[in-house]
Amino acid sequence: MMFLFLFFISALAGQINIYVEPMKVYKNGSEVINYISDHLTFTLASQHISMAKQKSEYGWEYVEDSDNVNVYSDKTIGYRYSNCDYDQDALGCSVRNNHYYLRTFLELREDEALITQQLFNGKAKIISSSTSSSKKIIRWIKQQEVTVIQNQGLMGNQTITHKPKEELPLKWEIPWRIFSNNFRQTSLRLWSGVKLK
Repeated sequence: MMFLFLFFISALAGQINIYVEPMKVYKNGSEVINYISDHLTFTLASQHISMAKQKSEYGWEYVEDSDNVNVYSDKTIGYRYSNCDYDQDALGCSVRNNHYYLRTFLELREDEALITQQLFNGKAKIISSSTSSSKKIIRWIKQQEVTVIQNQGLMGNQTITHKPKEELPLKWEIPWRIFSNNFRQTSLRLWSGVKLK
């Protein structure tokens, strides 16, 4: 009986649990409705966790398909930790339950869209973070017409250049764009080489 109890405790001690909060979207500093998949960051974290490293008997090894690493979403965290309200205070719950916490923000500004991911340990310390951005491109198109006329005659060549009054340039704006690849790159950067204890 005592052996079974010790085995159960040692199995729980080696567990690495990560809570992935649904992405929050902000536009000009105010939180707005998220029209992007709620499961995107959870899915990417579940795929890219294999790039993280964990302490083993032989040093640091990649997590890969390890059975002791669990990734939870807002839908599944209640099955593991039912004693806390993760919707109200996800970071506080991760500290109380001593597990990792992944937070993702998408900030939409006039000139830029910025994705930020932060991975906290069980003591609310950021151990890894990554960002990806897409900026608005502005091109100015000159509106000055230049007419060049070249004449060749018996007396030589003649070049006539006509430059009328210059008009104001046209402003051409290409807005920022966010694709799933931006989220994938941010997730890859976050999990590459991070050490989970």
